[in-house]
Amino acid sequence: MARMLASVLATTMGLAFWWGLTEPLPVPPVILLGVPAAILFCAGLIAGRLGAVASPVALLFSLFIGSIIATQLHQAFRPNTPPVSSFGDLMVLGLPDLLIPLGAAAVLGTFEALGRLEPRLNVVGVIPSTENLPSGTAVKPGDVVKSHLGKTIEIINTDAEGRLILCDALSYLRRFKPAAVIDIATLTGAVVVALGQVAIGMMGNDEALLAEVREAGERAGERCWPLPLWEEYRDLLKSDIADMKNSGGRGAGSIAGGWFLREFVEGVPWVHLDIAGTAYTESEGPHQTKGPTAVGVRLFTEFILKRAGA
Repeated sequence: MARMLASVLATTMGLAFWWGLTEPLPVPPVILLGVPAAILFCAGLIAGRLGAVASPVALLFSLFIGSIIATQLHQAFRPNTPPVSSFGDLMVLGLPDLLIPLGAAAVLGTFEALGRLEPRLNVVGVIPSTENLPSGTAVKPGDVVKSHLGKTIEIINTDAEGRLILCDALSYLRRFKPAAVIDIATLTGAVVVALGQVAIGMMGNDEALLAEVREAGERAGERCWPLPLWEEYRDLLKSDIADMKNSGGRGAGSIAGGWFLREFVEGVPWVHLDIAGTAYTESEGPHQTKGPTAVGVRLFTEFILKRAGA
């Protein structure tokens, strides 16, 4: 009996530390825990240390206790990775809320509306997209990448990755010689801190276009609030090894993101809409249900219809 308890304790603690301190893998915990546990207990059986009846019971007990200890260890030492779920969902790795590319959805929704309304105006929609997956070739802090425009970008924050394809889309649009460019993206969490879930953060390089977009937002019920792109904020993106950094740090995060995009629209009237706070809602209203809000579709449609004289 003493040998059985010692084996259970050793197996439980060993598995708990092994699983709790490693990165979560896309493998069910029953495999992560079960395979090594089965090996250890088979070894115990061969050595005659555990009885044939006690072995399965000890194995299940080790899995149960080990998973609980592993949960606490993982959350303590790996707080930035998907947490192991509680015993109620023992076989599942908990995942954070899925971030949906709602800027792209706004463009798609706008073109659905334009197809029905048929305004007499040329409108080009661009949706940059790529798989956002970790690999041996993924960007890392300290890397320098070259944009579509040719400017070099020092990677400071790998979480500021969406702007790396958005800037290429802005650069690509130059070939159409547009009268105005409006981009929309869930770009920064900082805009949620600044404006909450009520107003869209708005920045741009053309005061007349900014006013026009803001008026369209008022008519559509998607209100915008301007944030400054003063020259002093450009210093946030200064790099010693590239033309710019991809992130300016914690302070003025939304403005730094806007300044980053501004580097790729020189000579073009441009407005940037940061919808990180308004793209999703946890409450219901008279014009929307809980979930994605389709923010941007009504604003864009109002803007285009006004320009078309409709």
